[in-house]
Amino acid sequence: PFGFADAVPQPRVGAAAEQITAACVVGLVPSFVILVGVAAFRAVVRDDVLAGDGRMVWVLLATLPGFLAFELVRGTLAGRGRFAWYSAIMILDASLRFAVVLAVTLGGSKLATNYGIGMLVGMSGAALVGLFVTGVPLMRIPVSAVVEFGRRFATFGFSQLLAQVAMNSPVLLGVALAGDGEADVVSRVGSTLVLVRTPLYLLPALT
Repeated sequence: PFGFADAVPQPRVGAAAEQITAACVVGLVPSFVILVGVAAFRAVVRDDVLAGDGRMVWVLLATLPGFLAFELVRGTLAGRGRFAWYSAIMILDASLRFAVVLAVTLGGSKLATNYGIGMLVGMSGAALVGLFVTGVPLMRIPVSAVVEFGRRFATFGFSQLLAQVAMNSPVLLGVALAGDGEADVVSRVGSTLVLVRTPLYLLPALT
């Protein structure tokens, strides 16, 4: 649809579906653990990480499933060589985030939660479009295939975790080191980082 053409020949359907299903199962495990962890310790997350903003906990919980679907769609499109659509959903994600940030800024809000909604809207909206485009085929596969995929994915996943910690460390350190009465400063730092980093999400669609 929309005139987008595949860039490379398609892989064998059965093999592709097996890898996509394995990726989905492997991705569900840490996602479920994170969801349960955040929900079980939401008071700690709210007070020690999110500067007392209880709404941000629910935004985080709502964003995680959309993030999983978004990454699954990206991997499926890349694996099938559909880079035009891959770029399209990346641009859609970034554009939706821009729209939310712009609306929040024009509305005069200073709450980090309202900026965080941009991630929920961007990823979920782009994932829905991507799911419609690619269809994400799933199939019954043996446990051994999931284990093998998980083993190969472990190192990559660990490196991505470290990258996320490093990227978000300014906010985490700011929350940990902030003294009494500095919550507003931490909120401003977090909002600034969101605004500064948002344009970077356009880059993967162009590279």
